[in-house]
Amino acid sequence: MKSFLAMTLWGAALLSTAVLADSQSLDAAIGGALGGGLGAFLGNEVAGRDGAIIGGAVGGATGAAITTEEHHHRPPAPVYYVNPPPPMPRYYGPPSRHFCPPGQAKKGRC
Repeated sequence: MKSFLAMTLWGAALLSTAVLADSQSLDAAIGGALGGGLGAFLGNEVAGRDGAIIGGAVGGATGAAITTEEHHHRPPAPVYYVNPPPPMPRYYGPPSRHFCPPGQAKKGRC
């Protein structure tokens, strides 16, 4: 009966924190804490002290993994300029000082 009550309370707490929390690290911390607590409780009931240690570790990792989002990389926010900078002028190099026939200029040989 204690296990059922603990599982019910843990599930309700996990659902409420997922709804209220906004931060990714806050979600992971809450999920890890609740999962670790439940895992330690269940591990202690099943296998004593060693079971509590293992259950707490596995439950904490599982709780943190469940409560975090899968999309970690968000695209950067677009930057909008009120007055955009003017385009850079193109540079064509210094003017040529020698004569180049039209046919050679088209071929890029001058």
